[in-house]
Formats: sequence, structure tokens, C-alpha cells
Amino acid sequence: MSPPHQSRDNTRLVVATRRLKRLKRLKRLKGLKVFIKRVVVFAALPLLFGCDGPSANVGKELTKSSEMLKLLEPKLPAGMPLDTARTYMISQGFAVEEKKHEMFAGKGPFDFLFCIRSDGDPPIKRRWEVAVIHDSKGVSALLCRTALVYP
Repeated sequence: MSPPHQSRDNTRLVVATRRLKRLKRLKRLKGLKVFIKRVVVFAALPLLFGCDGPSANVGKELTKSSEMLKLLEPKLPAGMPLDTARTYMISQGFAVEEKKHEMFAGKGPFDFLFCIRSDGDPPIKRRWEVAVIHDSKGVSALLCRTALVYP
């Protein structure tokens, strides 16, 4: 082959190689786009189904402490192990703190799990305080109080 034919063949080879590289790059981008779409869809699923966090919180719609006690008493019966009661209250969105020989709502002194949760949207929230009174082994009684909290 003569040198002009060789350079023409080399040019064709270079052009074909560039086209292949461009096609590979486009396939990678297309794969990346598909991946991003899938991520967005799966990230949006909780929004579509209304999962806004701890929606399983017991008594979220209640306004009276007597109503909350009616809901909690079957879930936390007398004699229930303290660790189980603590786990249940945490699963319902309460922050739980151990109190020893302290007053609650003007009663006591007791040993109790002090459980606090705030429900609602700002600026006004409902604060729940539940005392899971125990004898260091298991639940013996429940006390509850609630109030609206303003900014």
C-alpha cells in the first residue's frame, strides 16, 4: 500500500474508534440516567404512601389525658416487665427517662419511667407526659398529663 492509502485507513480507524468511545459514553450516561430515575422513584415512595415518620404513634389525635390512659392501659398492663414497657413507649415516639423517688403531677413520690412526646405541627404542639410507675420489676400503674405548648 502506498502511504496516502495508509493515512486514509488510519484516519478511518481513528474516526471509528472515536465513534465507539462516544457510543460507550452515551450508553454509560443512559445507564446512569436509568439508575437516577430508579433512586428518585424509590426515594419518593414514602411520600406517595404518606409515611411521614412515626405515624404509628398511639393517641396522636387525642386531646385528653384520660383518653390516652384508656389507650395505654391495655398495652402496658400491671406486671409487664419494665424493659418491655420502655421499648413500647420508645416505639410510640416517646423519649423515656428513669426517675427515682420523684413526684409526678402532684402525686408521689414514685419510681417511674418519665415518657415525653410532642405531637402536632408548629407553632402549637401538644405535649404528652406519661409516668409508667413501677416496682423495679414491672409496671404497677400509669399516670398521664397533657398540655398545649405555644412558642
